[in-house]
Formats: sequence, C-alpha cells, structure tokens
Amino acid sequence: MNNDIVKEEIKRIKYTDVSRELRIALDICMEAHKGEFRNDSVTPYHTHPIIVSTLVNTEEEKIVALLHDVLESGKFKPWYIEKLFGAQCLFYIRLLTRLNSEPYLPYINDLSKYKVTRNVKVADITHNLVSEPSEHAKSKYFKAMKILLKEM
Repeated sequence: MNNDIVKEEIKRIKYTDVSRELRIALDICMEAHKGEFRNDSVTPYHTHPIIVSTLVNTEEEKIVALLHDVLESGKFKPWYIEKLFGAQCLFYIRLLTRLNSEPYLPYINDLSKYKVTRNVKVADITHNLVSEPSEHAKSKYFKAMKILLKEM
C-alpha cells in the first residue's frame, strides 16, 4: 500500500501543475536517499519523506517534509538548500534535523514553536508509528506527540 501511495505522489508532483520548487524538492529527496533503506532493510528510505509530505497541507510544509532528512544524508549542503528554497525553509529543515547528542524532548519543544515544523514532525511521527517501532520508540513518540499536539 505504501508503494502505491509513493508512486502516485511521485506522479502527481512530476506530472501535474505543481510548483517548480516542489519538483526540485522531490528530486533532491530521491537523490539524497538513494541507496538508503528504512529499518526493515527493504523499504527505500525516500518513501518515508514522500509519505510524510502527503500528510501535510501547504506547499511549504510539503517541501520541508520532502527535505526534512536531507541534511542528515550529507549529500546536500545547507547553503545549497538555502539557495534553492530560501533561508526560512533551511531554518525549518535545520530545526527538524536532530543531532545525535541532542536530547529528544528539548528538540521537540524547540521545533513545536513553529507551525511548519510542528506539522511536519506530527506527520513524521505518525508515519513512524505505523512502521512498527520498538516499544522504546513508541514511548518517545507518544511523549513528543503530547507536546506537539498541545501547541496546535
């Protein structure tokens, strides 16, 4: 089912009347995650940000959703993202990029202050919750959702 959603969203973005920026965000997402897989070692990683993008509403949120894990891949530099999408978009992507040393709940508190990052993170966690996370991950996600939904 996820594969069908991903294929339809790729077709929608590539072949319908959407903005150039959204098409570029999809291309960057696909390139940044080429050869990467989800935790099941089978599902291509790019499916995750594409599905997350279907769970948000505005074009800005969709672009940020497609790019929310791009900086972690290391294939695209922040200056390049800023050049293509602007400083505000880069700001949101950086907020969504958690450093390994960064405690999870303070990270969630920080990004919950902005509607775009809050909506993308809710969509991100929602997709992660349907991907059979560990009990530890579920607990972490539920605490995060409580913070994020309180801000809505």
